[in-house]
Amino acid sequence: MSAHKNPPEIPYLMECFDLAEYGRLIWKDRPASHFGGWYGFKGWNKKYAGKCADVQMGIGYFSICINSVRYKSHRVVFAIANRFDPGDMQIDHINYPKRLKNLDSEALRFIIKDCREAINALPGNPKNGYYADEINYCVMELYKRKHK
Repeated sequence: MSAHKNPPEIPYLMECFDLAEYGRLIWKDRPASHFGGWYGFKGWNKKYAGKCADVQMGIGYFSICINSVRYKSHRVVFAIANRFDPGDMQIDHINYPKRLKNLDSEALRFIIKDCREAINALPGNPKNGYYADEINYCVMELYKRKHK
């Protein structure tokens, strides 16, 4: 079973979204075929077209809801930008460590503590690799600050 929820087909995604320069997803005017009826189609486009489609969930990650299913935005962005489904590939933000520079040392230590607790609570959790990476990035950032 895949550890990642793969986004819908690429042509469908391209009918739904524009990519902003900074990697965010913007809703397009969606075609009527995406909706069950005329009123849903007109109402949805009036409310959402041209607006940012993804929302921040947790520290540094964005998610998006497509047809009542939530996906990680960076996987959708990758699929649209590269014109292929990432499948089981590990996809992450290019600026992943950069976001840590905006956090103070206390926040970095909290993230380290929180991730360690998550790993210890469920040793077999498939997300433990993510938590371990998060710890490493935070430790590296704290080390850089200490040895400037």
